[in-house]
Amino acid sequence: MSEENGESNGVKVRFKLYEKYLIVVQGSLGPLKKRNLLIDTGTNPTIIDQKVAQQLQLQPITLAPDTMPVITGNVRVESTVLPRIECGPIHREAVRVVIQDLSPFTKMVGTRIDALVGLDVLGQESFRIDYSRKEIVFGPVGATGSTVRFASGPPVVTVPMTIENRHLKILVDTGTSGLLLFARQLGTWQGGLARIGIASTAGLAGPTYLPVAQVNESKMGEQDLGVREVYLSNRPQCCSFDGLMGISGARMKQIGFDFDHGIFSWQLQDDAIPTMSEARPVSCLPASAPGLVPRSEASAVITASHLSGCDAAVPVSHVMFPQQHR
Repeated sequence: MSEENGESNGVKVRFKLYEKYLIVVQGSLGPLKKRNLLIDTGTNPTIIDQKVAQQLQLQPITLAPDTMPVITGNVRVESTVLPRIECGPIHREAVRVVIQDLSPFTKMVGTRIDALVGLDVLGQESFRIDYSRKEIVFGPVGATGSTVRFASGPPVVTVPMTIENRHLKILVDTGTSGLLLFARQLGTWQGGLARIGIASTAGLAGPTYLPVAQVNESKMGEQDLGVREVYLSNRPQCCSFDGLMGISGARMKQIGFDFDHGIFSWQLQDDAIPTMSEARPVSCLPASAPGLVPRSEASAVITASHLSGCDAAVPVSHVMFPQQHR
């Protein structure tokens, strides 16, 4: 994972891609070099592994642990100040971060993960992520492909989406692999969405199961997304946005965050769609599941849908919800 300077194309940082969507680059945490940093635009603030905090002898700056919401519940975290973090051309000092056990990410990708780096660190300079070349390019972002203006800027970048003629604000999340909506923030209309199955998801707060629904109309900017499947979270309201839009290298050629002009851009792989949630033919939809099912039944439902010749509901996300306060 090397870094190279382009004469006119900005600073390029190579990355490795895991599970088709998790981006890992090498950088520095304090004096520790060649640390594995998972680029997660859905995380705020940046999170460092507890082993890194111990190596750097970092002390908590709060009297008691705080609570951070995640997809699967809440986790207790401690805040500290990281003396320095480097990622490509990005150099930040005295960065407030939280400490958490990141071993679930290490187990998932098969390599050590030392930090989840969000836009609180990366948002000081525009960049684009080129999934086809596996490189992040820091510098001016050209108008390539489709574009939409930010609904809110860093450290939490959201974009407007239209789903079933409802105008929503969705977080762009490179640490998530699907389109997830917060059911309790959508109003009663979401109850009319056709439930087509369930999905398992695992995170720092443990595993859970989410209903999968079908939406017949969806749009981002001028891009018509058509019939999509979405995952519904019933957790209590926590955020100023309505859901998460995951990004996958299997469907996306590149994306761009233009902080100078407040624009998100994307270019698709072979006319794929940016939600990354696979649309399935109606004949392949599993039996309707109106809500969560007991864990003992969930695996059977997923297995049955797979054996029927259709793709089973897939894991949604493993990442933190952004904090709305600092």
